[in-house]
Amino acid sequence: MLYLSSNIKFVVHVDVFGGGRVEPLLGDVPTYGLGVDPTRADYIHCVGERLLVDPMTRRLGGNNNGTDVIPLMVAPLMLDLMDFRRMMCNINVPIRLLVLVQNGREAMLSLYLQELERVYGWSGRLVVSRHPENIGYSAAVNIGLRLALSLPREEVPFVFVTNSDVMFSPDLLPNLLRDVHEMTRHDAARMDELAAEVANEPSESSPVLRRGLRVLRSTVKDNRLSTSALLPDRICYASVKEREKAFSKHYGHFCAYYKSTCFTSVMLTCLAISTVGYFDENFYPAYVEDVDYSLRLRLLGFQERNVLCGKFVHRSSYNIRLSNEMELPDALWYRRVNSLMTSQPYVVMKWNGLKACCDGYKEPYDGMVPLDVWVKDEARIQRIRVHGHDEEQGVPRAEYDRTLCTLSRRKEDELAPVACFLFLLFYFIFHFNY
Repeated sequence: MLYLSSNIKFVVHVDVFGGGRVEPLLGDVPTYGLGVDPTRADYIHCVGERLLVDPMTRRLGGNNNGTDVIPLMVAPLMLDLMDFRRMMCNINVPIRLLVLVQNGREAMLSLYLQELERVYGWSGRLVVSRHPENIGYSAAVNIGLRLALSLPREEVPFVFVTNSDVMFSPDLLPNLLRDVHEMTRHDAARMDELAAEVANEPSESSPVLRRGLRVLRSTVKDNRLSTSALLPDRICYASVKEREKAFSKHYGHFCAYYKSTCFTSVMLTCLAISTVGYFDENFYPAYVEDVDYSLRLRLLGFQERNVLCGKFVHRSSYNIRLSNEMELPDALWYRRVNSLMTSQPYVVMKWNGLKACCDGYKEPYDGMVPLDVWVKDEARIQRIRVHGHDEEQGVPRAEYDRTLCTLSRRKEDELAPVACFLFLLFYFIFHFNY
């Protein structure tokens, strides 16, 4: 079985926008465990070992409730089958629930996922979600996050969100997990308190109460309007300074290696997910969504914890490099779509730049919309998606449709995603009355 040697030679330092450099660390193994791939049988066996499932006897074994267990892991997949295989044989801790989200139609990846479902699907410990149209990285991650919030809080205190182009030294994950379990042990109780408060809204903290309006929250039936599950109005409409104190005693995410981009492979707490909200799916197909999320975490005062307990390797921008080297349909699609740089105009609108610290907005939409809220521009995403299949149609309009954030005057539009600017209305009501 293939594991990453502790005698690692390189680690890749990556900034959040894809640049990177390779720095020597320790040892003299030049391939840092990237030698011979596992065979097909090895690969299937590795997944079973992680899930503590015996495919021969169809028995669930082992203790998957310890502090060295990943409660839920979500891995978005597209062109990275080979890396995914290596990663699953490199991980050396149990996984209680594994969520794999396939974007695109890559044939070999589809076959492997079918085989995994055939062998382990009965166990209840594996979820495979397929999206041949490619829903983007954020939406793929959100599938796992929504599932996590639907499960008992004590059972899933955090989610492991990871790319596939990563490797861990044997000591990293066991030590990191013990730390995360310890530091999140009070999160479930805090979530219970927030749930009780949200259930009684509108409250005296709700600026909508005096005008007979009602607070809108996203629903399962319509995912265009996205709000958090448990951020109460008392915190949502507080001053910036008060909001920054709200969760200052809690960690929002845990990083495996402090010099690398944390969201490459991150432990994200369910307390953070339920208050910050979901990854903004308007960053399509990928990139910058991690920066956006980390800024939103800071606005609620969540701390970031860096746990230096092993060696971590990340091969940056792997899907970009693969799409440039391969002629598969999914690779061609990604190459065309990535060339549009569609996340840039959206991040300019939302944050007035890439970094809120430097002449950008201090809050999303310059404070006009609560930090946990975004409205999905499905038409824009579809234009980008179509361009990936046929670039001869010309460059599509990549700007976000600002009319989605216009208050609807029609009664039948009450629940439409244009409700984004209902929040803007609430904002003005609140500030003019106080």
